[in-house]
Amino acid sequence: MSVEDLAKIVEWKLSRGIYRPTLLAQVKSNSAELVESTSKAAFSLLKQNKTLEALAEISKLKGVGPATASAILSAHSPDVPFMSDESLATFFPAHKLPYTASAYKTLLARLTERAAELNEDDAKSEWTAGKVERAIWAWNVIEKLTNVARKRPPSWDASSSSKKAKTE
Repeated sequence: MSVEDLAKIVEWKLSRGIYRPTLLAQVKSNSAELVESTSKAAFSLLKQNKTLEALAEISKLKGVGPATASAILSAHSPDVPFMSDESLATFFPAHKLPYTASAYKTLLARLTERAAELNEDDAKSEWTAGKVERAIWAWNVIEKLTNVARKRPPSWDASSSSKKAKTE
């Protein structure tokens, strides 16, 4: 990945969430060699299904926290979920969303669990954690644009034996 690619991903991410004016400058201050070597190492870890290690690796770049790192990994591999505000709000229904590596670990586990449940329900389906995250995002966009959907996004209670989404 090049510095320009990294900057485009950060610009995209900033367009979806809270704009932080200094973030893009921080990202662009990374050397081309560092961005290339770090992203190569992270993508290699992804090929080994070491998503959390890849997240930690790409987070070594200036201006790249867990949410931005997840955007980079998701752009490289669509099966990897992006740490979107919408998915965080579904699994962490608090006023302040946790943008931490620990929260991403929990989010990844919950999205992976939900994908497995959906695949059990329909043997022909090919759900991944990334697809579940994008479904949550789409549901939220529909809600915001049409106000037809329920007032809250679906939440899945891990302690429940039911595989169906619960609404509150």
